[in-house]
Amino acid sequence: MDKGFCAFIDNLRILHVLGNGKFSFTYELIGFRCNKVDKIFIKTGSRHSSFVDFLVFFQNKEPTIKDTPIYAIEETKSDDSESRNTGVYQRCSKFVFLHYYYPNVKMVMLYNLQIEQKKKPTDTNIFGTRLLLTLGVEILGKKLDPEIFTPFSLIKEIIDFKKTNI
Repeated sequence: MDKGFCAFIDNLRILHVLGNGKFSFTYELIGFRCNKVDKIFIKTGSRHSSFVDFLVFFQNKEPTIKDTPIYAIEETKSDDSESRNTGVYQRCSKFVFLHYYYPNVKMVMLYNLQIEQKKKPTDTNIFGTRLLLTLGVEILGKKLDPEIFTPFSLIKEIIDFKKTNI
């Protein structure tokens, strides 16, 4: 975590929190100790648009619409070998949409890969990953060749790559 806190993690468990004896769509994460963090709650929301999977807030109260998260995380288990589009390309629009609401949030693309990563990336993977990097998205859980995966610096580069590779 960017806050520089130390935590001791045991057997992590997610427990449902009931409100007035009813499901509240809120969960508590237990199994960790940290002097700076008392409790961690996970709250699910409905999805009516293309939006990232997780918004992470660091505050004492439940977030309101006016609060800004410290992280916006999109997570996938897909790799280039399974699906060229869902592994990277469609994720870009989620971060563009997010930027409208939270222009200063740290954006993270988390690859929770269950299979071996493809040796040679497809042009679609390269293009989508470079778009993510251009947007300032940090990519975790995936090996990126720094010779191939660099942000675009000009719109003309994006157009030329698209014309010649995809």
